[in-house]
Amino acid sequence: MQGSSSSSSGRIDGKFKTVEAKAYAKVDVIHSGGIPVMVSITALSGTTEQRAPVDLVVVLHVREGCNVPKNWKDLLFEAMYTIVAKLDDRDRLAVIPSNRLTTWMSARRFVYPQLVTSKTSLTTALESAESILYGRKDEDKKIRTGCIIVISNSNDNIDSLVSWRLRSVHAFGFRDAQNARTMHKISSSRNCSYAILDDEHGQITQSFFATISRIITSAVAAMPVEIKLMCEQTVVLHSIGTPGVSYYISYDAKSAIMWPNAHLAGMTTNIIVYLGGVIHPRDLPQLFTVHVKYGNVLDKVHVQLVKEGSDESREVAAEIVRIEALEIIAGITTEDKHDWEQLPVAAHYLRERWTRLEDFKCSREARAAGLISRLADEMREMELRLYNNYYWLEYMLSWQSHQLCQLPLPQPFMHNQSNNDPLLQLRILAKAEGKITEHQEGIPVMVRVMASDAGLAMVERASVDLILVIDASYGVKEKEEKTRERVHLLIKAEEMEEEHNKAKNMAIKLVTDKLSVMDRLAIVPVQSYVTEPATGLFEMSKQGLIETSNKLRKLSMALTDNKAAQWREQKEKAMRIIRNCLHSAPSSSSSTRSPRSAKSESTASMPAHSTDVGGSTKMLHKALMYAMKVCWMRTTYPYCIDNKSIKVLDDRRGRKEDRLGSIIVISDNDDDSICMETLSPSYMVHAFGFYGTHSTRALYHIASSSNGIYNIINDDSNQITEAFRSCVNKMTSTISVDTKVEIMCNPSCNVALSTIESAQFRYSIGNDRKSCSVLVGALSAGTVKNFIIYVDNVREDDYDNLSKYITVRVKWMHAMNRMKELEGQVVVVRDGIDGYEEVVETITHLEAVKIASDITDPNHSKMAMADMLQQMCIKCPDFERSAGDERLRWLKSQMQKMEADQHMEITDPNDYINMVAEKLSYILSWLSYQRSYCWIKII
Repeated sequence: MQGSSSSSSGRIDGKFKTVEAKAYAKVDVIHSGGIPVMVSITALSGTTEQRAPVDLVVVLHVREGCNVPKNWKDLLFEAMYTIVAKLDDRDRLAVIPSNRLTTWMSARRFVYPQLVTSKTSLTTALESAESILYGRKDEDKKIRTGCIIVISNSNDNIDSLVSWRLRSVHAFGFRDAQNARTMHKISSSRNCSYAILDDEHGQITQSFFATISRIITSAVAAMPVEIKLMCEQTVVLHSIGTPGVSYYISYDAKSAIMWPNAHLAGMTTNIIVYLGGVIHPRDLPQLFTVHVKYGNVLDKVHVQLVKEGSDESREVAAEIVRIEALEIIAGITTEDKHDWEQLPVAAHYLRERWTRLEDFKCSREARAAGLISRLADEMREMELRLYNNYYWLEYMLSWQSHQLCQLPLPQPFMHNQSNNDPLLQLRILAKAEGKITEHQEGIPVMVRVMASDAGLAMVERASVDLILVIDASYGVKEKEEKTRERVHLLIKAEEMEEEHNKAKNMAIKLVTDKLSVMDRLAIVPVQSYVTEPATGLFEMSKQGLIETSNKLRKLSMALTDNKAAQWREQKEKAMRIIRNCLHSAPSSSSSTRSPRSAKSESTASMPAHSTDVGGSTKMLHKALMYAMKVCWMRTTYPYCIDNKSIKVLDDRRGRKEDRLGSIIVISDNDDDSICMETLSPSYMVHAFGFYGTHSTRALYHIASSSNGIYNIINDDSNQITEAFRSCVNKMTSTISVDTKVEIMCNPSCNVALSTIESAQFRYSIGNDRKSCSVLVGALSAGTVKNFIIYVDNVREDDYDNLSKYITVRVKWMHAMNRMKELEGQVVVVRDGIDGYEEVVETITHLEAVKIASDITDPNHSKMAMADMLQQMCIKCPDFERSAGDERLRWLKSQMQKMEADQHMEITDPNDYINMVAEKLSYILSWLSYQRSYCWIKII
């Protein structure tokens, strides 16, 4: 016997309201708790019904001393604009803090508050909001929907707030505020949700827009829905399987009352109830009844029996799977994973539990109907976020809060791209300039390869083997001289020590919170007075971290003879950041990724021995050669050759492709004779000098030998620079390796390749000029790479068919050792068409890099170089309209200042040298970024 769905209806102040209720018993599945019955409640609106008026309290709380994005004011203004635009004359709004006495106002009378950081606690702000909302008249509470929206970066303890006081709160935290637990706790009651306010691009997330739209445009009066369950004969209520639902079960388990969330028009709330004591399932409709009360109307809903094959059965199966998935995630988010080794363990746990759940009968039924495909994608993404330590807590708690209250998830919920979008994207623009003559070398075609900003939520990142070369190159005597010259700086450093330590700890926590345990580290100190045996890479397990800390401590002790404490502190700070960033894990190519506790496979430090106490350039060169050897030999039958013997470097498991090899040089060496050395590293080398005390040309030479980054590691305030943090983050967020772009011309046409301008990429062109290959290499999340190809024999009437004549595809490997490829389409752009200025900017950028590269020649006139840059603007006026003109003008001004410095009256030779060196450092760091990470400017 089958039952039917029912509608409960009533009238409130002349407005017609409807609630639709259904009940399905899936009798072909026997759960450990009994037979599952799904009760479904949907709040509907009549055809003439309008939404209920809304009372909205917005709390804008930006706490001093907590992390907040630079554009936080813009984000809050946009958030308030979005809210006000959704409200109409019937709605009321209150804002905390406010320019006036906090009270209700209409949207049209709203005045944007002055946005400032606050010393007031979040608890105080929430109590004020709660007082405003629940201080309304009883009549207003009946006919108006009321809720609180909180936007905050605060991590305040809110335990003093009683949870029932915050029944309708939607909380939003800033992306890097690290306050996910606080925001989630605020929104842990019924009808609440938590999400991130800003995305990877510094824009408002779709989650915020969707939440505001939902709570305002879909609001209905908050009249409670009450569901009564009654059991007859042997049937009993075993349990309520759906979390987040308020309910009461009688002592004899024969009856229950539930209060679901049904306050949004068109929103459905499903509740799974498990029944025990069912002898004959066919009799269940007579033995179990459901009553729905809405207002003054009480309707009876009969239970409908369903089995596999029906749409209703698939809906019940999908709901059971959703609840099981919610239980898996809740088990992971219960506690913070502060231990680095817990993250891959949690990711493995999630994958294992979800894999088992997918084999469940209900999962197979729901998957065949396409009802859990999005859920599967979300579970996979949360696994990746855990594994990559990529905002996993923020997004998992947000997902959990929406699922708990059965609120619709914004699409797309997690990242800004759909699941069908590729990890890499191609943009190919051909610049057309009127009629093509036979004397022109060809038309320029810009090829842009873009790695997704949300790549760490799409694939596992590649593991890294990092070699850290520490070069304290001054001798003891030289250090003492430098110390005497800079006593006032050392005194200032002592005064700022407490502030620096606080900033340092915040920087370390910011970096380490994003990372998990999968990389390895080796330290190569250049100082001859550090006497340690030849050593290699450490896996950053617990044991590896202990051993690395011991090595760092010994290195710091060896440096105590040096009096320049400020620079010594910077070395230790830099090493700690890298040590805390890097971590170990099983081979990422493993399909099972079973976690293990990695052990140290060798010691972690290798000195470059020498009798030269001063630490010469020869020592630095020797240390670099050793570091390159470690990178090269770390994966095959691994041996390391030092001065005296052959020693085992690393009992490396896995394949060479599983890990990226990188070297970071940190140096205060002021000897630039290494520029005479030929360096040909097979792996990326980045070089960082200390502010005011290093050879700019030498470190730039080291970095440019592999298109690595050169910059300073500390600024004039003795703080770790953004450039260093960015470099470490880039190395530890690589999502594609062996990236290669292939360009092919149709053999049946006359179009041919002329040349390629790629700044740093290696390329090869076929003998017939019909094909070429550009090696892009490893790409980290958010990286953009540009290059220009010139195409010959293109006639005016060929433009329409250019996409047929030229084929461009990108191939890459990701961490699972799977080859992927994507083909792009050539788009012809002319002046005034979107994309035209991008091509102009890229062409001029490559020319500017060529000109600026001559800055390393001390005999080259800086003014002549500035004039050449000026001529570029004259020859190409289109460039002045593009974003690149700002970079060009900055570069030109720096060169002009350097030229002017050469003719200034010199009063203090040291000040003059430092002034020129600082400008040169800026230009060379700009150059290194343009060569390595196109268009990333961190100066």
